[in-house]
Amino acid sequence: MPPKKQKEFTISMAASLHCFSGEVEENFDFFLDLLESLATLEEWSVEKKLLTLKLHLKGKALKFLSDDISNEQQNNFEELVGLLKKKFSRSVSFEILQNKFNKIVQKPGQSVKDLAEEISKAANRYFNKGNSKNPEICTLTEKMKFSKFLVSLRPDIRTQVKILGPSSFEEAVKQACNAEIAFNGTAAASSNVFTPAEVNILLAKHFESSKKLKN
Repeated sequence: MPPKKQKEFTISMAASLHCFSGEVEENFDFFLDLLESLATLEEWSVEKKLLTLKLHLKGKALKFLSDDISNEQQNNFEELVGLLKKKFSRSVSFEILQNKFNKIVQKPGQSVKDLAEEISKAANRYFNKGNSKNPEICTLTEKMKFSKFLVSLRPDIRTQVKILGPSSFEEAVKQACNAEIAFNGTAAASSNVFTPAEVNILLAKHFESSKKLKN
């Protein structure tokens, strides 16, 4: 009886593996991890891993298998996985990263510092930090972070930061943080309307308070 139950369990687990089609939103590495986990758990042979892999390809992935991979390569698990990885493996697709980057806005309750960190990480992934030695890529990344940060700020803080006219991402973050603290420390923040002179007064008060705390 125990062997029979084990066999039924194995069939059920193998059937639970979803097919990989090679579409942009899919992740081949994740699919492969699931397959390898099942193979280890149920002690599959290499032949069964190979067969299961091929049976769970569809769409673009299946077309790639039939059109571009030789029979010899199809019958070698490691070689087949290598070819599929080269074709379909991606940490996150470029289109998805771009879409996520474009949708970033300051959420209710999110601090300026957290927003800046979110934008910085997203920009670095979007432009691939592997190109960090390329000065043009670095410059473009900083410009994207700067412009995206300004448009993503909540309206009241964005207005005041634009009045102050920062020239870089780091400068904009500092000014936005100061404005955020100043707004949170005064009842006038509820109106969301400040003149440049009022902003300077609020920031000056914050600066003086910070100096006293340090001393």
